[in-house]
Amino acid sequence: MSSFPPSARPFPLFSIGFRPFFLAAGLYAAWSAIAWICFYVRGAEPPHIWDDMAAWHGHEMLFGFVASVVAGFLLTAVPNWTKARPIRAWPLAVMVAVWSAGRLAMHGYFPGSATVAAAIDVLFLPMLGLSLLPAVIRGHSTRNVVFFILIALLTAMNTIIHAGMAG
Repeated sequence: MSSFPPSARPFPLFSIGFRPFFLAAGLYAAWSAIAWICFYVRGAEPPHIWDDMAAWHGHEMLFGFVASVVAGFLLTAVPNWTKARPIRAWPLAVMVAVWSAGRLAMHGYFPGSATVAAAIDVLFLPMLGLSLLPAVIRGHSTRNVVFFILIALLTAMNTIIHAGMAG
């Protein structure tokens, strides 16, 4: 039985973390593979903030695809491990929107500088960590601290990559 009254039930896609993020990861992987092949065959220039296609591809596989899979896993597993309520409905939709905005920024769809694109892209992982923090604290789940270390390392790596691209 759902804890939501019938009129307040979230859209099924946003009822638990793995649904939108695993779907996004799958769609993004397929789209990125097609885009990569098209760019490679045509010899196209990389999106405006990248020097070369291999760097763009590597970044997007790690901070686009893998970050989405990690988010889907953690947003589903941590509430189960800590017996906390999962993030759902509009807060989950906002997280998906931030991840999507990062992908669009990395493909050059937002006007502006590489700094603006980097700021949009780097925002997602800290947002993920902060969204999980209350459940881990309330659940006294010290073994889950390792995930915050991994999220912090991924955020640092992403920031360093963007700083390197900016010169």
